[in-house]
Amino acid sequence: MFEPHYVFWQCEHCDKRYVERDCYGGGKYCAVEPSNDKIAGHEIVDEDLRQKCLWNVLKADKENENATDLWWDYIARVHSHCYNVINEDCSKRAFEHLEISW
Repeated sequence: MFEPHYVFWQCEHCDKRYVERDCYGGGKYCAVEPSNDKIAGHEIVDEDLRQKCLWNVLKADKENENATDLWWDYIARVHSHCYNVINEDCSKRAFEHLEISW
């Protein structure tokens, strides 16, 4: 069965401005979106954590065999509606649209 995986890297000795914008943990968990400089790396890390958490919750729903299909619906919604901004508000709107409890 598919299991989502995410890639982060360490940059503990990078420029302070870079670490503040694109990392967590003082440079332990960093990400960048090279195709869109409006999205900060820490927003990508946050969204990846939301996606992984949603996956875990939906996967644990033993009563609904197709629960993880909602995960794919969420991914499609976020990527189509949150292209320039990946933040908690856009994620919440995707949850609401799909009728998933935040």
